This record gives sequence, C-alpha cells and structure tokens, in this order.
Amino acid sequence: MTQMRYESGASSPTVEYLEKVSRHGVDAMFLMTGLPSSDLIPMKDAAAFSQAIDLIDGIAKLHNFKPPPEFRLRAISQVYQRILKFGVKKVSPTLEDLLDVPK
Repeated sequence: MTQMRYESGASSPTVEYLEKVSRHGVDAMFLMTGLPSSDLIPMKDAAAFSQAIDLIDGIAKLHNFKPPPEFRLRAISQVYQRILKFGVKKVSPTLEDLLDVPK
C-alpha cells in the first residue's frame, strides 16, 4: 500500500525508506528522479545530502510549490554542494534555488 502511494504521488518516501531499499541494491536516486544515480550527484556525505533534501523540500512546502523533478534535483545538488563546502548552518536556500537553478 505504501509503495502504491509513492507511485501515485499521494506521498513521498522518507530518507529512511530510501536508505533501507538502497541497502538491497535499489537505486534511490532513480526512484526519486527517474535518472540513474551514476548520472547524478556523487555521494560523499549521506547526512549532508539528507539535509539538502530536507531544506529544498521545506522551501517547496513553505511556498506550496511542487517543483518538477529535474528542478528539484538540481536544487538539491546545488544545496548539497554548498553544505559540503560551507556547512549546513551557513546555507540558506531560497525559492530561487528551485526556480532559477543554473544548468
């Protein structure tokens, strides 16, 4: 039932769920974006990546905005890179991170 809700868009998987399925060989990035992880962000720090997801999803929710997957992914990638470079306390993403992400 939970998986069906994810697939229908009624809800989204948690980071914990994605971590669990990835331990069994599932490509969590593919589940979220439709693109294989080998084409996406190199994972150096799972906690920082989780924080980037939470920040971007929090901004989207605050503004009642559901970004297209490719925008969401680019924004997460951009924020993730900033967290790795500056630390989470110095990163303050905005709605523009979702709307105007450079390619």
